Amino acid sequence: MAKITLYIDDAELLATAKAYAQAHHTSLSKLVTGYFKTLHPAGAYDPDNNFFTRLHARLRAQGFHEPTDEEDDAARAAYLEGKYA
Repeated sequence: MAKITLYIDDAELLATAKAYAQAHHTSLSKLVTGYFKTLHPAGAYDPDNNFFTRLHARLRAQGFHEPTDEEDDAARAAYLEGKYA
């Protein structure tokens, strides 16, 4: 069995989660495990069928230009200069 430690800064959130678990006759561990299982069932992740991969391919096919690192740096610098100048 693998273990995980979660730190939750929000005491109200933790109290609500504990109350929910108790009301549903389960544990926080089982709730978290159940949530993790909904993210990506084991082996089901297919990067070729990922929404963002498909969107990126579609945008590139329509002429989307990915900025170079230099263009990114220049755009970031211009934004920060405008924001803090």
